[in-house]
Formats: sequence, structure tokens, C-alpha cells
Amino acid sequence: MIKSTWRRRLVLLVPLLAASAGPLLTPPRAAAASYPSASQALRLVNQERVEAGCAPLRAVPKLQTPARQQSQDQAARDRFGHDGADGSTVKGRLSGLGYSSWGENVVQAQSAQAAVRFWSNSPSHRANILNCVFKETGLALDRSDSGNLYWTQTFGG
Repeated sequence: MIKSTWRRRLVLLVPLLAASAGPLLTPPRAAAASYPSASQALRLVNQERVEAGCAPLRAVPKLQTPARQQSQDQAARDRFGHDGADGSTVKGRLSGLGYSSWGENVVQAQSAQAAVRFWSNSPSHRANILNCVFKETGLALDRSDSGNLYWTQTFGG
């Protein structure tokens, strides 16, 4: 009985914590308590930035929206890439947001650690992470019907 009570409390607490943590914890479709979160990935990205001498990125809604939309699009198609199903491009999604510099990282990975590891081992993705001009970010993930997780991180500076 005690185990069951704690499980019920956890089920109630996880959505409450997610709601209070802001836009980065917006759960993807069919979210579960053990589901990785965008905030985990952002912590890992910011650790790399600080170690390289850059300021941590700050999550903002205007970059969160295109990140969420691109992750949803990738999950719907079960395919990762910078192009959108509607023909949209990174430039089209980010250039009109008021930044002089912008970028986007995408990946299909089953954990925050795997996503950031992929980006960190790719020269062009790592360049986005370690670009000290970038001050703001959006970071989202979504799950495809087959269970694959699709991550998108947007950058602006």
C-alpha cells in the first residue's frame, strides 16, 4: 500500500514540477515519468559552454516555439533533418526573430546525453553549442509513433 501511495504521489508531482519549470519542460506526446527532458539537454549544453568560456544559454519562448515545431515535424515524419515537411528551412524559421546570428541543431536520440554527445562530436553542431555570440535558446523534443525521440535546439544572438 505504501509503494502504491508513493507511485500516485509521483505521478501527480511530475506534471506539477514540469508545469512550474517553464517552457523547456513541455512534455512531448505520450510523455512518461522516465522520459528525458529538454532541460537535461540544456544543462549538458551549458556545461560545455561554461567549460569553453561562454555564458550559459537562456531559454526564451521565441526560440522555443520553432524548436518545438521542428521536433514535432520530425517526429510526425519519423525522420530528423533541418528541412520541414512544409519546405521550411532553418533560415525561414529563425531569421525573422530579431537575431543577428542564429543556428539550429537537430538529432534523433533516445536520451539527453546521447543527443548532446552527437552534437558535441559533430563539428558544425559543436560550433553552434560553443558560439559565444549565442545568448538565447529553445530546446524541445518529441516522440514519433515508433518511439524515436527527435530533438531540436535553436540558438540566437
